[in-house]
Amino acid sequence: MRALALTAALLSVPTLAALAAEPSLAVRREQLGNISAAECGDRTRAAFTAAQFRLAERTESIQIAVSGDYVAAAVCVPGQPIQVVISVAGPVSAEASRLADAVRGGLGGQAPAQPQQPRQQPGTK
Repeated sequence: MRALALTAALLSVPTLAALAAEPSLAVRREQLGNISAAECGDRTRAAFTAAQFRLAERTESIQIAVSGDYVAAAVCVPGQPIQVVISVAGPVSAEASRLADAVRGGLGGQAPAQPQQPRQQPGTK
């Protein structure tokens, strides 16, 4: 009986390893405003480079880049304002998310208005 349990446990290890190797996908969206598709492509390429990606392929509206085990795509969605959808896939979810955030941050999109911090009056603590 013990041998059967040990065999079952050993057989499950490769299955768990295979599940852990499944790629992760992080997706972000950014609004860039009233710019041209060409400018959108320029911004996505610059954002990939700033986030340490190497440009791999590009079309008029799609940029693809690679960084180690991670592959990223940015799609410029036509319209006014133009939207960019960023996808980053790779082996570790947290790193895919970090890279997607880095690319998004490098786009220079229309940031939402930040709430103003209350200012202290002189002489108060």
